[in-house]
Amino acid sequence: MLKLYNLIYDYNRGILMRFLFFITILFVSACSSRMEMLESSFICPRIGFIKNAEKTEIKDKNIKVKISNVMGECSLGYKDTQLDMSLVFEAGIMKEAKIEESIKLKYFVSVLSNSGKIILKKVFSTKLDFDASGYSRKEEDHIIRLPIKEVADVNNYEIVMGFVKEEKK
Repeated sequence: MLKLYNLIYDYNRGILMRFLFFITILFVSACSSRMEMLESSFICPRIGFIKNAEKTEIKDKNIKVKISNVMGECSLGYKDTQLDMSLVFEAGIMKEAKIEESIKLKYFVSVLSNSGKIILKKVFSTKLDFDASGYSRKEEDHIIRLPIKEVADVNNYEIVMGFVKEEKK
């Protein structure tokens, strides 16, 4: 009888150990997939514009341009954070003006600290081509490396952008 009891005990213990092993594997795999999800859905710092810098007007050519549909997605790397940013430029020539073929504009993307100090500034240029009606729309994508090393630091930064104002000669 004791041998039968030991045999049943060992059998049940084996089943229990296999069950615990299976549950542990499930738990570990669920945790690791959750960790990957957290890294890929990392929240970017707040993205915005310097006051009135999201639009510009080229008065001598009667052209109005604005930046719209700004989107960004961040991924945390080993040494920094990568911002994949997309923005759309829309421009229109006023009806009474001569239709231009294209214009070139400069714009910037900056990373600011909480105190407003510029940590990083990148200046880009774009060329907008107009159609026969005097309208232009162009989407641009950029990859920008941000000096953010930890998720907790996201709220310490802000990303701002706008047009570079041309100095009058």
